[in-house]
Amino acid sequence: MRTRRQIEDAAQELFARLGYRGTSFAAVAERAGFTPPALYRYFADKATLYEEVAKSSIDDVWQRILDRIETEATLRQQLDAAYAAVGELVAEHPYVGAFLAAVPIEARWEPRFADLGDRRSAWERRVFTVMAETALRTGELELDGRVDTVAEALRMVFRGWAFESHFEPGTGERRWEIIQQLVRSLDQT
Repeated sequence: MRTRRQIEDAAQELFARLGYRGTSFAAVAERAGFTPPALYRYFADKATLYEEVAKSSIDDVWQRILDRIETEATLRQQLDAAYAAVGELVAEHPYVGAFLAAVPIEARWEPRFADLGDRRSAWERRVFTVMAETALRTGELELDGRVDTVAEALRMVFRGWAFESHFEPGTGERRWEIIQQLVRSLDQT
């Protein structure tokens, strides 16, 4: 299992840095410390490797966030838990954020990857619905009082934070503080 993880980590890094088209199967093999024929024992081709890395990255990130937020009583606690979960994942897999930020772009260029956007959206709906239900129950956010509206607002804010933090490294923590201030100010109105 460690061998497969080495390959996926190497692929995640190269896909994040060079994109799908700029990454070769041979480069992934070299980065992982294997020969290209050895990779074929695990993945049929580069597209299959990309899909597997994307699916496992999407699932790992969102499952970890969901696990962390489900035990929290308030939206603010859930936001802190989500931020901590993302931080842990980035510490374990430094390229996961950059890789996931690029998945929707790659999916537009490669029709074979279109279902990856649907996978991410399904996870987002699930996670942000939990947060929205909490926010409405605790009165931390109201908007129009509908779970789907609050969930969409949270999704947009979270996605914007993740996207902008990817393109301006070193700004994620400060931007997260701003999001927390926003939630606190809405809670006081």
